[in-house]
Amino acid sequence: MSKVKFGFEYTVREFDRFGNLISSEKTLNLIPIQGLNYIIETAVKNGTPAPTMYVGLFSGNYTPTPADVMATFPAAATELTAYSELTRPELVLGPVAFGAVDNTASLTIFTGTTDGTTALGGFVSSAPTKGGTSGPLLSAVRFSTPKALDQGGRLEVSVVFASASN
Repeated sequence: MSKVKFGFEYTVREFDRFGNLISSEKTLNLIPIQGLNYIIETAVKNGTPAPTMYVGLFSGNYTPTPADVMATFPAAATELTAYSELTRPELVLGPVAFGAVDNTASLTIFTGTTDGTTALGGFVSSAPTKGGTSGPLLSAVRFSTPKALDQGGRLEVSVVFASASN
């Protein structure tokens, strides 16, 4: 049986408080079993899709696993909440084309509020509340290098979801 491959690619651009680009990184994610089940349920079994997805960050020394679920992920990964946006930023996706969809026309922005804050990874969930544990954990990624999110600095996150069939 051939399998369809799904995946998210995160591009994270790190800026200091003066708007200077510090780094840019592309990283492939892990889709936890909970996220795969959600995708299959909504696409094939007429499940109820979440109306909106949100991007979050984590600061803990944590590597995502296939067994991760949203109910425990924010605590296990130490969700980062020191940014000025009141909730997790919404993931605003453009049109689906050629088996992919992305938010490159509307990047997800995090603006730092506290010096010494570092993001070690990110995730996608249907829960908007910082620290919220409801809904599915669709994606989780550990960045290859830490990203500073000091006061006035920002992270711009592009998320691409793509599929391919063997």
